[in-house]
Amino acid sequence: MTEPSSSQSIMDRTRGLIQRGQYQAATLLLPALAALGPDFPWQAEIESELACAQGQFEKAMAITEAALSRWPNSARLHMTRSEAAIGCGDRVVACVAAADAVINDPPSMQAKALLGRALFSLGKTEQAAICFREVLDSNPNNLEVRQMMAQSLPDQAISLLRDGIKIHDNNIDIRNALIRRLLDQKQIAAACDAADEAIESGVANATTRLFAIEAAGCSQNWSKAAKLCDETVARMGLDG
Repeated sequence: MTEPSSSQSIMDRTRGLIQRGQYQAATLLLPALAALGPDFPWQAEIESELACAQGQFEKAMAITEAALSRWPNSARLHMTRSEAAIGCGDRVVACVAAADAVINDPPSMQAKALLGRALFSLGKTEQAAICFREVLDSNPNNLEVRQMMAQSLPDQAISLLRDGIKIHDNNIDIRNALIRRLLDQKQIAAACDAADEAIESGVANATTRLFAIEAAGCSQNWSKAAKLCDETVARMGLDG
């Protein structure tokens, strides 16, 4: 469905407010969407996205259920329904809704990533990885999807995370994910090196330092572990 520039502008503005957590301001724009006409799903799409963003998943489910009876081809409504179903713990509905979103908007990488999340939550890791791979092939910079793919493909997780660090060198979360994975796989020396590199480069937080202490303890380097403990305590309140 092609949207007039005026409606697209209002929707983009409202979604921007939702993403920034300015929910009250987003609510104030709902009448403007309603005024665009009753024959379009835009208000229902935004209302359901707003409810989902606020953790009101049952409300979002009710909005999407009613709206989809009128606009069954709205990929946005299907995506929000999938998000809400994940929030409600209904993994089957989440998968069905995400699949419907992909069917109604095949080029949408957002829909494919959501289908991957829903499949992963259902324990269908191989199918989830297929979705994540397609998204990463389209956009290697998508850090969130890269981390989800690493979870769905444990055997490839370390290489996926290392590739992610090459792209997102200053991202603490992906460095921590790599260190955690190395520790879990008992690659202690590599975990120590990864933690040391993160700390020395300044891309580290309290979690990174705790991982570094764990790695030093696993390698029985007690003097290093003690030093790291002292440094961590000294930095409390400085790191996130």
